Amino acid sequence: MMFETLKHVPENLKSVAVFLKIIVYLFFDMRYVSCCLSDTISSSDMIKQISLIQQGLKRRELIVQRKEEEINKKLKMLGITKFNNPYKEDFDEMPTVYVITPTYKRHTQKADLTRLSQTLLHVPRLHWIVVEDSEEKSGLVSRFVENCGVSYTHLAVKTQKKLISKEGEPRWLKSRGADQRNIGLRWIREHFTSDMKGVVYFGDDDNTYDVRIFELVSYMYLVNYDFLQLLKCTS
Repeated sequence: MMFETLKHVPENLKSVAVFLKIIVYLFFDMRYVSCCLSDTISSSDMIKQISLIQQGLKRRELIVQRKEEEINKKLKMLGITKFNNPYKEDFDEMPTVYVITPTYKRHTQKADLTRLSQTLLHVPRLHWIVVEDSEEKSGLVSRFVENCGVSYTHLAVKTQKKLISKEGEPRWLKSRGADQRNIGLRWIREHFTSDMKGVVYFGDDDNTYDVRIFELVSYMYLVNYDFLQLLKCTS
C-alpha cells in the first residue's frame, strides 16, 4: 500500500524531498569540515609549542656544555685530569670513605638524614658514622640508621657546656659539632688497622651533596698516598 501511495505523490513533492536531503547532507559535511579545520589548527599550535621547547632545551644544553668546559679547565689547573673515580677497574684498591655526621634533635632531623642517606647509598665502600648530640641514642635515629641501607655506626655524646653558644653570641664564635666529630674520629682510630685504606669526610646532615664529591675524595686519597710514598723515597 505504501509503494502504491508513493506512486501517487506529485513529482514536485519528490523533487522537494530530494532537495531537503541534499541540504541535510551538506549541513553535516560542513560540520565535519569545520571539525577537521579546528583539529588542524590545534595540531599546528602544538607543533609550534614543541619546536619552542626543543629550542629551549638546545639553549640549556649549550649552557651546560660551557659550564662543563669551565669546570674541566679549573680541574686541569689543579692537576686533576679525570673527574671519574680512578678505582673503577680495581674495586678492592678503593679506600673506604668514612663520613662523620653530627646530628641533633629538631623537626627536620629525619628529613635531613633521609636526604643525606639517599646520596650516600650511591657511594661504594662508604661507612657512615652518625653521632647524636645527646647523652644517649634516640629511638628515632636508631630506627632510621637501621633501615637506611647504608653501612653505619651510631654513637652519641652530649656537647660540653663550654662549647654551647650563649644567647646573643655569634654562631661562629664556638665550633658546633666538635665533640661529635671527635668521638667519630676516636671510633675510627680504635677500629682502623694498618692494612685498611680510608678517607675521612665531615658531612653535616643539613647540607646537600653531589655524589661526585665522594669520587673526588677517593681520588685525593690516591694523590696523598703517592705524595707520602715519594717523601719516603727521598728521605
